Amino acid sequence: MYKKLLVKISGEYFGSESSVFDQSNIMQIAESIISLRSESRDAIYVVVGGGNICRGRELQSFNFYHGGADHIGMLSTVQNALILKKVFDKLGTKSHVMAPFAAEMLQIHPYQAGKAKWWAEEQESIVIFGGGLGLCGFSTDMTTVSRAYEVGADLVIKVTEVGALFTEDPKKNPDATLIKEITTQEVIQKGLQVMDEVAFAFAKTNSVTIKITDLKNLRSRDFFDINFGTLITPK
Repeated sequence: MYKKLLVKISGEYFGSESSVFDQSNIMQIAESIISLRSESRDAIYVVVGGGNICRGRELQSFNFYHGGADHIGMLSTVQNALILKKVFDKLGTKSHVMAPFAAEMLQIHPYQAGKAKWWAEEQESIVIFGGGLGLCGFSTDMTTVSRAYEVGADLVIKVTEVGALFTEDPKKNPDATLIKEITTQEVIQKGLQVMDEVAFAFAKTNSVTIKITDLKNLRSRDFFDINFGTLITPK
């Protein structure tokens, strides 16, 4: 049984067609993550994206200095981290936001793996990682596997719209085949698109296990069943 979990939530889940921040969607995210805590987990961590607000690559036309657009993208993830924390507060669940840069007034704490582990494991607080790695050129997927390795998470949970990995994009090809279990090396070799290749290479080298699922299954007691989603193992 996996006891220490790190959940990756893309920024798109925070918004909707009509709003950058969709209250219903964000409440669903928070409640789904809290449900994991209720299953006697030892630690819950969250990495958030910022695509509902801004992606660094969307600003390339501005011709900012190298990496400038990435910095703005990082701040977008911090906004999502903060709003998720506020929803956790509203639901009576302890949480903390950590980022590569601190802002004490905003309750954004400087990232330290040891402090994150203490909050999550000893204080039973959900720790939310915003700001990516604080380094230009690295995605939040890379942040996810790196933070998971540093805090000793047993499993990374990558939430996607289709809820699993397929041989092709099932939206484009309805005949695409569901993959229940696969290794990171096979994912890289086949060029399957669910996380970027750099993140998968890190996961392979550092033995990070990944589960692909959707928000609905995240709240199911059968979540870890092999018939739900896709398990990506280092070997």
